[in-house]
Amino acid sequence: MRKVALIVAAMVAFPVMAQEPTRPGPEHGQLKKKEGVWETTMKFGEQASKGTATFKMELGGLWLVGSLESEMFGQKFSGRSMDSYDPMKSTLAYGSTA
Repeated sequence: MRKVALIVAAMVAFPVMAQEPTRPGPEHGQLKKKEGVWETTMKFGEQASKGTATFKMELGGLWLVGSLESEMFGQKFSGRSMDSYDPMKSTLAYGSTA
């Protein structure tokens, strides 16, 4: 019985191991154009706050990871973002946090 279970487990696992890793496509190249350090200005009514946003392609070139450092209402503000391309939906996938 154990031999049968091992054979079945090996047959199920083999296709997963045989899959090729995801590689960046032309859409990821569009995201790569945003790499770098950018000066930012956030406006809230009459107030404006300057900051810096840094973007870098990471995780095998599949995700554009962003970091924002600024001030908001006299206090430090930081934010993070991750942008990628979802081939199943043919659209960009976004994620961010403050």
